[in-house]
Amino acid sequence: MLAVGLMFSVFMTVDYAGVATIRRYTDLVRVDFRANMYFFFEGSENIFSWIASNHEEFIEGLKSIDYIEKVEFIFRTSLPNGFSLVKENKSSLSITENITPIFFIRQSPEFEGVYINGSLEEGIGLGREIAKYLGVDVGDEVTLSAPFLNKSYNITISAIVSFDGEFFENYFWVETDSFWSELYQSVGFLSEAPSLPTSTNPNYGIIVFLDDWENLFSLLENAFGIEELDIILIREAGNAEAFIVLNDSIIDPWNLEKTKAEINRVFNEMRLYLQQYFPSDYFYITSYIMNAVSYVEMRLLGVRISSLLMMLPILILSVILALIANWILINKRRRELGLLRIRGMSPKQIFISFISEIILVGILAGLTGIGIAYGASYLISKTLAKSLAEIVDPIVVLNAVVDDYVVPAIIVGIVLGFISIFYPARRVSKLDLLTSISEYVPEIEKEVKVGKALWVFIIISVYGLSELLLGMPTFRFLMTEIMRGRYFLSLLLMIYMPIYFIGVIGGPFILAYGCAKLLAAYSDRFSKILEIISKPFSGDLSRFAVDQFVRKKARVYKVILLITLTLVFGIYFTINSATNRARIKVNLKISIGADIKLSLYNPISYNEIPSINRTIYYVEGVNRIAYTSEILLPYDPSTNISRLIVLDYSYPEVSYFEGSYVEGLSVSELNDVLHDPTKILLPISYKGVKGYEIGSTVYLPIIVNNTEKIFKFTVAGYIKWCPGLFGLFSLQLHKYYAFVGPAIIDRIKSLEETLLVQTILVDVKSGCNATYVGEEIRNMLEDIDVPVSVQVFRKALNDIYNNWIFVFEQIFVDVLFYLSIIMAIIGMSLTMATSIFERRREIALLRARGASLRDLLGMVLGEVAVITILGYLLGIGLAFAYTYGFLVVMSTMSFVSMGMTVEFPPGYLMAIPQKLYFVVGGAFVMFLFSAIVPLLVLVREDISQELRITH
Repeated sequence: MLAVGLMFSVFMTVDYAGVATIRRYTDLVRVDFRANMYFFFEGSENIFSWIASNHEEFIEGLKSIDYIEKVEFIFRTSLPNGFSLVKENKSSLSITENITPIFFIRQSPEFEGVYINGSLEEGIGLGREIAKYLGVDVGDEVTLSAPFLNKSYNITISAIVSFDGEFFENYFWVETDSFWSELYQSVGFLSEAPSLPTSTNPNYGIIVFLDDWENLFSLLENAFGIEELDIILIREAGNAEAFIVLNDSIIDPWNLEKTKAEINRVFNEMRLYLQQYFPSDYFYITSYIMNAVSYVEMRLLGVRISSLLMMLPILILSVILALIANWILINKRRRELGLLRIRGMSPKQIFISFISEIILVGILAGLTGIGIAYGASYLISKTLAKSLAEIVDPIVVLNAVVDDYVVPAIIVGIVLGFISIFYPARRVSKLDLLTSISEYVPEIEKEVKVGKALWVFIIISVYGLSELLLGMPTFRFLMTEIMRGRYFLSLLLMIYMPIYFIGVIGGPFILAYGCAKLLAAYSDRFSKILEIISKPFSGDLSRFAVDQFVRKKARVYKVILLITLTLVFGIYFTINSATNRARIKVNLKISIGADIKLSLYNPISYNEIPSINRTIYYVEGVNRIAYTSEILLPYDPSTNISRLIVLDYSYPEVSYFEGSYVEGLSVSELNDVLHDPTKILLPISYKGVKGYEIGSTVYLPIIVNNTEKIFKFTVAGYIKWCPGLFGLFSLQLHKYYAFVGPAIIDRIKSLEETLLVQTILVDVKSGCNATYVGEEIRNMLEDIDVPVSVQVFRKALNDIYNNWIFVFEQIFVDVLFYLSIIMAIIGMSLTMATSIFERRREIALLRARGASLRDLLGMVLGEVAVITILGYLLGIGLAFAYTYGFLVVMSTMSFVSMGMTVEFPPGYLMAIPQKLYFVVGGAFVMFLFSAIVPLLVLVREDISQELRITH
């Protein structure tokens, strides 16, 4: 029931998140399709002539396609080079990037926001901004000038056209590609307002109705005597755009495949329609709506796959728990089944009766589980996905999808039940008749066999674990040798792969199962040690506690296995989740480098640093600034160093630079190196390379006053990670860089004029809002014409941590761990309850002989302590071993497969969350007390009645 509830709560929550996310991302789409039509082909002027004269018919053809609701059409061209609009010594070329754009629009646009002051009927208008610049109003004349022809012509402006509202917003959104920045939101970057070039902005152009296109062309030809000017305007610069908006009904959030199929159908019908007028190479359709849907679908698929992988352990634990329960319950009914066999029931019929029962149990588990899933999904969606809940009410979505999961939930319940009952039902149904009808037979529980096959698998798993912990030395050796050309070793690698798969992938299951079985099978051989373990809890009754452990071997090893697997997978997923958070933080620290990273679009000269310093320090909250610049070196095959990175004196003091990021020197020594013009730092990839040891001399060619000169440097140390400048592995894999300090300018004076700064790292004062500081710095730098891209560390961290996918993953990791612990505690409680009730007469005898409740509690706690401590020792040991091994291998596998070795920053490979200790410790206490309740129930019974029980 718990497994089904968890499994389908994940599915239902992802479904809800999918619906809400689809709504969010499709709401970003202002224009669903854009069709660009180009007229740069032979005879295109005839196509243009027909479309311009019959544009309403052309548009209606597009609108006849299903789901298309609105179509806006605009034709854009420009006056030939050299033509301009002039008014009182002001030229349109001054603000329209040396061309004068022309826009042909419909008389009745479907997008609202086109406002015409005056009349465009058989007249010529100007966009609002160009009219404002030229100082033109309706009825004024402007001069259309062509200096290269020594001609000009006066035009009366009949209208001033303003483009605002829906029309301009949609047009702006498409032309500036705003969609892509909205869809793929950049982590940590301050949003930058996109700009629309004036050459493509209708507010800066000549405006004409499409119906009157011939009038403008005729005017230009008559005024300037250029034959076939319409061909020049169309074929050389003409293109049309159709902006298509679909009906919202095309989006079915519950069926993305159907949605994509419908969008594709509309796309294909549009393509076939346009092919009637344009060659295939002369039009292009952009499907913004498909990109949005596909992006969301891809992310949801990733969430579903990761959720399924996370749920596999909990399903396995549920099967083990059910197996323990069925094993106990079927054994308790063994005598009843023996009597049924005496009355003529066959073993096959008995087995089928168990299967029939489990089908009913599966149905009940499925129905109850789907109810749990509904409640859990609603709680998670409503409380932890607030941004999504504002878009779509979870109740609406969950009510729509829950029916789809009822039958699958029942099927999963039945399948899990069948798997868990098959072995015990088959085992008991085949018992001989005398054993079946006898009273309690402890030997049945005592029997635990350890076969040779299990030993083989344990050995392979131990080998696999060793490989994980040692960083896959065998695999790395084979790959290194194969990369060196010894391809015959590929055959050996192929032989090794099944061993790796069993030892590494199956290792956690096999070792947990094997070790649990070994502990139970040979428990009588170290019973003295077990008595010592139980002594603090059982006192003088510790032998009785251990005897119960030894008598119930088959049952006990399953509980140990349950506890072990619970800890293995719970600890793994918890540490993996915490490690992912830690890695995100480390990656951002290295990529951003400080509280704020400024990337200059146009590098500034080193001489400008003082003025930039004054500007940045003027912003309140700035604590420290570090500049980085570079010198391009002539190619020298002897070193391969092509870039000399100049690190500011303040660089070692920025927030996220650590002493462990350099090797061979301390941070204080690094400061001395930056002040020494003869010292150089190399990437860590040079370590071990002959001739580049610390203290070695390196000769680098540097251009000085247009002349190449050779300078001698002494290697002072190595840099592993360079925050703000290079990625996690750049300096470990490449040898193109070297690092010096600003003192090099004292040695080579001419560098001060040629050195360019492109990256600035800024630390803010404690308690200050880094995002606000970053915005202020950007505004102030842009005021002095220094445009920058700004990335803020804290904002980047929040962008990731607040992502719904990341939030849900954290939730489900915690739920998985807590639920698996609950399952293990249930398994322990069930085992102990059954054990206690099977020992009713024994416990009554102890009570009759004077054993107090405290003594009995101690005896039971001693037995539980032995099981729990063994499970914890095995589980925690395997959990940390496999967790570390998997995290290391998954991080290094791509490099190992190429025969390379890389190093990671401190805290990157594994991070243990503090809550793990509390959860594991609390669970340990709950395990110990799992048997108290049934014992308390039992001691309330009348001793005289209990003594009459025969077993």
